[in-house]
Amino acid sequence: MLQIVGTMNRAGAETMLMNLYRHMDTAAWQFDFVYFMREPCDYDAEIIQRGGHIYRIAPNRKYVPLALQWYRLRQLYRLLKHGRHYAAVHAHTLNSIGCCLLAANLAGISRRIAHAHSTRDGKGNSWRRRLYHHIAQWLIRINATELVACGRDAGIYLFGRRLAGTATILPNAVDVAAFAKDRSACKTRLCAELGLSADTRIIIGQVGRFQPVKNHAFTLRLAQHFREQGIRAHFVFAGTGPLQEQIKHAAQQAGVAAGISFLGDREDIADLVNAIDVLLMPSLYEGLPLTLVEAQAAGTPCVVSARISREADLGLGLVRFLDLEAPEAGWTDALLAAAAAAQVPASDRMATFRRKGYDIGSGVRTLNHIYENNPAV
Repeated sequence: MLQIVGTMNRAGAETMLMNLYRHMDTAAWQFDFVYFMREPCDYDAEIIQRGGHIYRIAPNRKYVPLALQWYRLRQLYRLLKHGRHYAAVHAHTLNSIGCCLLAANLAGISRRIAHAHSTRDGKGNSWRRRLYHHIAQWLIRINATELVACGRDAGIYLFGRRLAGTATILPNAVDVAAFAKDRSACKTRLCAELGLSADTRIIIGQVGRFQPVKNHAFTLRLAQHFREQGIRAHFVFAGTGPLQEQIKHAAQQAGVAAGISFLGDREDIADLVNAIDVLLMPSLYEGLPLTLVEAQAAGTPCVVSARISREADLGLGLVRFLDLEAPEAGWTDALLAAAAAAQVPASDRMATFRRKGYDIGSGVRTLNHIYENNPAV
């Protein structure tokens, strides 16, 4: 099984895929990966340890976008035509999925799976981008034999409203048991790690790469508001990315750097989301963010942007949506109220995840079904 992913760093779609890979029967389905970058990625060592192969398709020189797509198509075709035999190709690369599956189709791969993970590509809405998106949809329509989406909204964006109804919904499943931890103990360890004083009223966490869609600048404004109101709050940012140094500098300029910890990439996400009082997610858009699912598995209250798909709320009473245009005071009040809310028992969380198909066992069964029963669209 060849997974086309672009990269395998610790981000939502990539971590979801690794969650499934760890629980799949590799005697039946072994995963290999295609990256569209040369740099090492966070999950490389684990993939290789599990028996997977990694192929990197990245040119030595810079191409304009159309030429880059042609380069990738040609190299992917050669890999599939003359390399190892694959029962299926499973592509996760948003608008370039159609081009990837065209290469697979030309190479004679009979199972070609398109997987939607987002509700937008974040590259504007010019007529060129709209045209590119329509072409991408058309290429998916004529080359995919199966459509998969993390949620309904993501499916509508990538496949169009008509075809989205035929897509299999594969929720961003997690190992719920791994998030059932002693929240008090996790918070104590994090406070000790960060040297936080006992009078810190609330710890607010934001988990995600430092890129425009995650809207870290908005969080800095909230940090300023907490300071102006005299509320002892501490913010933790987990993740890395191209805007990290810019956000650090902005925090210094705004005078809030002392109240923010930049944690970098973390492998202990289950401990981290249990340690914080509230998860903050002011994203400009999201499909069905894995971090939000993980926080609910941990029983952590979440205050999130109204631009995030409502499908991400699993109905446990842990998620509150707010408009990004709402005043900082409204967000501050929501965060404080969320931190003070009653906890949801682990048994209720587990039952809800199983009922809605967000536990890892349900996710593996759904993916097995997709791979075993792959009809033509």
